Parts: sequence; structure tokens; C-alpha cells
Amino acid sequence: MNSAAAASAAEEATRRRSTVSQTEQWAVQDLVFRIYSMWSRADPNVRTALLELNREEHIQYLTNGLRHLGPAFVSLDANRPWLCYWMLHSLALLGESLDDELENNAIDFLNRCQDPNGGYGGGPGQ
Repeated sequence: MNSAAAASAAEEATRRRSTVSQTEQWAVQDLVFRIYSMWSRADPNVRTALLELNREEHIQYLTNGLRHLGPAFVSLDANRPWLCYWMLHSLALLGESLDDELENNAIDFLNRCQDPNGGYGGGPGQ
């Protein structure tokens, strides 16, 4: 058996003993690999056209997220400071500033997440 066949056999044996989450992760990895492969073979003009950033839509999504996170985010409750950080950072990368009210609300929220002895919890009082 050549080395490629041996590696394939070993991978198949591993997949048979895998958990559901491992199997799902491998499926996603395989899909991403196929997308990257197609992308790398695409004409550069096509790639440029597909990479258009809908800047205003991104800004709206991010500022809306800073104001209110919908029910789909309930499982991320302990990650609210991180979500706030990533939204603020994304807006900064886009060169967008916040209105005073939204900025003050973000600062107030993060202050309520900070422990009096330093560090941050996952949310106010955590």
C-alpha cells in the first residue's frame, strides 16, 4: 500500500470512530476546501467582483447589534462584551464613528461588565 492509500485508510478509520461534532466539522472543512479550490481557479476579475463590500449594510448591521441583539444570540449571553468589542472594532476598521448616545451606552455596558478588582465578566454582574 502506498503512503497516500495508507493515509486515506487511516483517515477513514478515524472517521468511523469519530463523534458527531467531528464528522460535522470535517464536512464543513471539506466544503470550505472545495470553495477555496474553486476560488483559486476563478478569473481575477470575477474574484474582485465577488469581494465587493456592502459597507453601508455592514455598518447598519453592526450598529443595530450594538443597540439590540435578537433572540438568536441568547446562547451567547456570556460573550456580550466580546460581541461588543468585535462590533466596535469592525466599525472602527470601516472608519465609522458612533453617535454620542450609542458610544455612551457601549461604555456604560462595558463598565457594568468590569469587576471592581479588574477584569471583565461575560456580562453585568457575571
